[in-house]
Amino acid sequence: MKLVPVDVSSSLVGADNLAANHEIIKAVATPTEVRLVGDQAVLDKIDSVQLEPIAVNGLDTTMTVSGVVIVPDGVRLLDDTTVSILLEVREMVISQTFEQLEIQVHGKTGNSDVTLDIPTADLTVEGRYSLVSMLSRSDASVFVDVTGLTPGVYKLPLSVLVRNEAATVELTTTLSVAEVTVTINQPK
Repeated sequence: MKLVPVDVSSSLVGADNLAANHEIIKAVATPTEVRLVGDQAVLDKIDSVQLEPIAVNGLDTTMTVSGVVIVPDGVRLLDDTTVSILLEVREMVISQTFEQLEIQVHGKTGNSDVTLDIPTADLTVEGRYSLVSMLSRSDASVFVDVTGLTPGVYKLPLSVLVRNEAATVELTTTLSVAEVTVTINQPK
C-alpha cells in the first residue's frame, strides 16, 4: 500500500482564462492524499494521482467542486474516487506608485507660516486590481496635521488619503518617508 498526494493543479483547465484580473491562490483537495494498493514495483513509480480535468474558465469566486481521481494502471484505489476541491479565487493584487506627491498641511490657522523639511513624498498603493487600476495621481494625498500646534519645531507623522476613507482602509499604503520636521513660525 502507498499513500500518495492528489495533484489538483495539473487537473485545472482554463486557469489562465479566469474572469478578468482574477487568480487562483489556492486549490486544495480533501482528502489531500489517497491510498493505493498493488504490486510494489508499480507503486514505486507513482508519486501522485491526477484528477479528471476540471474547467475553471471564467471563474471569479471561491468555490468547492468535486474531482474524480484517475486511478493509475496496475493499482487499486482504497478510498473514494471522488475528492472535494476548494478553489480559492481572488481579484489580482497590483500596486501603483505616485512619486513626489506634495505634502499638504492640514489644520493651519490664520496666516501662520508652516515649513516642512521635506516637501514631497512617494506613495505606493497596493490592493485589488479594480480599485488600484483606476486610481490617478489626483486621488492620492499625503498630509501632515498641525491642528492646535503653537509656534515651534515638531516631528510629525505623515497621513495618507486615497480617494476616500473607505478606499484608503482597503488599500495597503507605503510612504517613502514616515514623518517630517515641521516648523511653525509666528505670523509676521
